[in-house]
Amino acid sequence: MKKISFTLLLILSVWGVLGQNLDSLATPYEQNRFELAKSTVEKMIQYISYDEAIVWTEKFSYANGSKWRFITTCEEFVEYVYSTKGYYAPVGNCYQAYLRQKKALEQTKTAMDIQREKQRAVRNE
Repeated sequence: MKKISFTLLLILSVWGVLGQNLDSLATPYEQNRFELAKSTVEKMIQYISYDEAIVWTEKFSYANGSKWRFITTCEEFVEYVYSTKGYYAPVGNCYQAYLRQKKALEQTKTAMDIQREKQRAVRNE
């Protein structure tokens, strides 16, 4: 019952972000990075406790409305789950698959993607 409640709580909290229009993601690299982050979170979500879910729900709700904040939060979530639960084989396997896909994705980055990332970094300082 706890897992069901936790899953529903987290799904409801990020539903607004997941259902948003992806038009604000300007390049294929950005869209693919969003999809990779989202799908990895969906795979790893089952490995955290209810208390951890509450904390992450708050972090995801903060990201509501910003695709970039959402991507960053997803990537932080993936790192957190691996650092705390990586001793479970499924978590380690999922994390390694995520790293391989992210590395392949980074190779598709264009000059426009690099420029946009620099602009975001300056804006967030």
